Amino acid sequence: MKLKKTVSLILMLTCIIMSSAWCSDTRKTDKEQLAEVTQLATKRFVGSDYTYYDEGEYKQVKCTGVTVYPLYNENDVMKYFLLDFEPYGYAYVRSNIGMNNYVACVKVRGDYTLSEGWTWRRYYRNINDTGFDYNEDGEKYIDSHFKVAGIKDEKRYLLYYDGEISTGYIPAVKRGDKFLNLVSMTEYDPNNLYLHEPTGNVGFIGKHPYDL
Repeated sequence: MKLKKTVSLILMLTCIIMSSAWCSDTRKTDKEQLAEVTQLATKRFVGSDYTYYDEGEYKQVKCTGVTVYPLYNENDVMKYFLLDFEPYGYAYVRSNIGMNNYVACVKVRGDYTLSEGWTWRRYYRNINDTGFDYNEDGEKYIDSHFKVAGIKDEKRYLLYYDGEISTGYIPAVKRGDKFLNLVSMTEYDPNNLYLHEPTGNVGFIGKHPYDL
């Protein structure tokens, strides 16, 4: 009896693994993904109210337009998107294309995951790298880190910071062989990490309720 149960379990696990491989998503080019995200974002947000988080309170504003920008990871692979809303506001999107989005041929998340924008303030790593310096009276922003920094035609990046103390995503642009962290407006070198690095309020939950 034990042998039969063991064999059945092995067969079931094998079927799950193989069916997950068979049910993989169709690959899409960067151009196709950008067009698809633009279409989805326009349909979902333009002409409707969208919600943003403002220091303990959820608020709504009617969206009159959206501009979508591709965002690249540290390997120069297009993996994310920035949604800049009109009259103000923003959101980030992660592409799940190429990831394993199925369990036993059941899709557990959509092709794109949304991270809604929060209001934010600049903060900084302190001089001794023992923590952060916050300015609670500093200017509060509701637009994206890129729009606030006045980024126009430069290639935009969203870098995953995996430090010893914390993790998070850094909106950034290239400066030589390093990056400019748009949260703190200070240099960021992914090959020479500090213990503390300011990150944006960006997070992706790979479940259907958070699909774009």
